[in-house]
Amino acid sequence: MKVKEAQEAENEEPVNRIKPFKERTWKELIFAGWLCFIMLFVVVLLTIPPPPTVKSKFNLGLIPLGASILTMLVDSIINRKYAFDAMARVDWTVVLMFMGLFAWIGGFQNTCIPKRIFDGLAEYMNLHTFGGVILFTVFVIIGANIFSNVPLTILIIDRLPDLCGDEKCTGPLGGLILSWVATISGNTSLIGSICNLIVAEKARSTLNYQLTFLRYARFGLASALLVIYCGLPFVYFLGRYAT
Repeated sequence: MKVKEAQEAENEEPVNRIKPFKERTWKELIFAGWLCFIMLFVVVLLTIPPPPTVKSKFNLGLIPLGASILTMLVDSIINRKYAFDAMARVDWTVVLMFMGLFAWIGGFQNTCIPKRIFDGLAEYMNLHTFGGVILFTVFVIIGANIFSNVPLTILIIDRLPDLCGDEKCTGPLGGLILSWVATISGNTSLIGSICNLIVAEKARSTLNYQLTFLRYARFGLASALLVIYCGLPFVYFLGRYAT
């Protein structure tokens, strides 16, 4: 009996197995085509800037939200699946963590503490000088490992025009340096990016592997700093002279 059950288990098709193109039904092909289309459409909508005549501030978060709702609707029509099944697979603890994090960031920003810290350092972080660029990168690296890289970007992105000395910054230099350093700074430590925390939690819950702060920093810190400062001259040239 056990041998028969073992043979049946071996013959069972894995639930998450990716079917080859030839084995898919026409409904699955249509749904796969829809997924490719909607992902490309979302990327285009998020990339193309609005016309200069449009003055209203449109919430970009509505674009992926609308795409998700449409995809669940198409899945229900084509594959006869309930949208509840897709919603049940959402990791709601991660969603709640993001909601709490950004609520905390909004409250912390209202205390004016980030503004005072930034105002005190702004005169030394002139992006038109070598020392100012180095200080700004150090500020972003440290801040990304305190607040995480995305919340830090939200806190300081509106202050970038003040980092060009006596005149306002008009080019993309500040944005390029911030995006480059903040993105790579997420790899310096376990708390540098929220994605790292999600991966560490999944490794603990599914693989029983404890990804500690020191284990991560042993590889992440040196490699991230090397990438940041090796790529920084190119990013600076691109933002200062190539646009």
